[in-house]
Amino acid sequence: MFSLARCTFSAIALLSLLPRHSFARSLVFDDYASRHTTPDAILDTHNVTHHVARDPDSPPTSPKLVVAHFMVGNTYPYVVDDWIRDIKLASSKQINAFALNLGADDWEIGRIADAFKAADRCDRELGISFKLFLSFDMSVIPCNHTEDASLVRKYINVFTSSDSYLMYHDKPLVSTYAGESCTFGQDSLDKAWLHTLRTGASRDVTFVPFFNMDPIGFGELTSVDGIFNWNSGWPRDGKDLDFYSDQLHISDLGGRVYMAAVSPWFFTHYGPDSYNKNWMYDSDKWLFAQRLEMLAEHRDHIDIIQVISWNDFGESHYVGPIEGAQPMSESWTTGYDHTGFLELLNYYVPAFTTGQDVSQSIANDRVFLWGRLSPAGATTDDPVPKPDGAKDAQDAVWGVVHLTESALVTLSCGSSSQTFPLDPGSSKIKLDLQEDCAVRAVINKSGQNTMDWSPDGYKFNTHPSTYNFNCFVAVS
Repeated sequence: MFSLARCTFSAIALLSLLPRHSFARSLVFDDYASRHTTPDAILDTHNVTHHVARDPDSPPTSPKLVVAHFMVGNTYPYVVDDWIRDIKLASSKQINAFALNLGADDWEIGRIADAFKAADRCDRELGISFKLFLSFDMSVIPCNHTEDASLVRKYINVFTSSDSYLMYHDKPLVSTYAGESCTFGQDSLDKAWLHTLRTGASRDVTFVPFFNMDPIGFGELTSVDGIFNWNSGWPRDGKDLDFYSDQLHISDLGGRVYMAAVSPWFFTHYGPDSYNKNWMYDSDKWLFAQRLEMLAEHRDHIDIIQVISWNDFGESHYVGPIEGAQPMSESWTTGYDHTGFLELLNYYVPAFTTGQDVSQSIANDRVFLWGRLSPAGATTDDPVPKPDGAKDAQDAVWGVVHLTESALVTLSCGSSSQTFPLDPGSSKIKLDLQEDCAVRAVINKSGQNTMDWSPDGYKFNTHPSTYNFNCFVAVS
């Protein structure tokens, strides 16, 4: 029934180690159109002369936004009501828009048209103002020849006139995954995107792509109005999470739009007989919470946060419900609901958009727990080998605790137990795991247990049957 046309291993993907995937749009273009040095010093000392979208010394002319990366390729069975459900949920967690990752498959255009119908209905019938914008997946969209620009232009011409399209700096926002290798028949990257976006399209746009390249090259690009730093969502090369990559991008943009990434996890487990993607990134040390705190701390230099992702099940970094068409990822996503990350995100959004302290959003005690359900060192009969990067994974429960007043919080699993004296506000806790056990959290105030919680399904198993390095998420 489904076409697996958007294979994940492309030349771009090999270079970046960040391949995209999805199920392989009905031809409704005309129909829809008719209806609608030191890191801290970098920011201060590194100046580049180039085209800028705004004065670097002036504040952004558009509000700070939080958007979520949405894989259209995983929506083959979607209808308008499915989009409405997702929009309502995302909006309730203070997400402003979906970045619609789209490829070259013909049926995707129909789903995108449905998405805009849904957003229009949410605004008209429910009073929910939620926006959408196009993010072209250039790892699968052809872009070598002059005529290849027609697909990109056609999407822009059709959808950017919608009332539900996201405007940024008074123009429709357009993004990409990859595209740094595109030529569109031109002799340079800059000319390629100038040719595609500045000629032949019906509207000028605010172009903020992810180009997997040295940030110093951004200074020469007059075609872009900013950059999305996809790779900033995870620590890389064995280093702890930091803001260094962000700083490099920001300094070389010279005041243009900066879109930063945040992601809760990364694990993919495809064998050579399918997508041949089998690795993980370091997602330990409270990655999601740490990154959100970092972005809030540096909010003056960031325009947009993009959450990676809403529904990329194949790479295990989804925060939305498991719905739609999975890209053969059921073996590591079934039973692994991640909407707890969405709950956690809701507390951090005001910290980024307004500068409000996270503690001001805490109205009651809550515990957020996540982690893998088996040891990194375990061996199995899984026909797909252990993922690259597994040897560095920590066997632990990662927790964020929200308290309205001081308390003792005990996290336990079998013989492993630790009690943390915590102050009001948001705190991080961790428990190392070493045996078969069930996770339990207890909050004690003045000698009385006010919470004694054993999350359903949160059980650590030292003898797993497969190499599942996805994370289990639970919220009290």
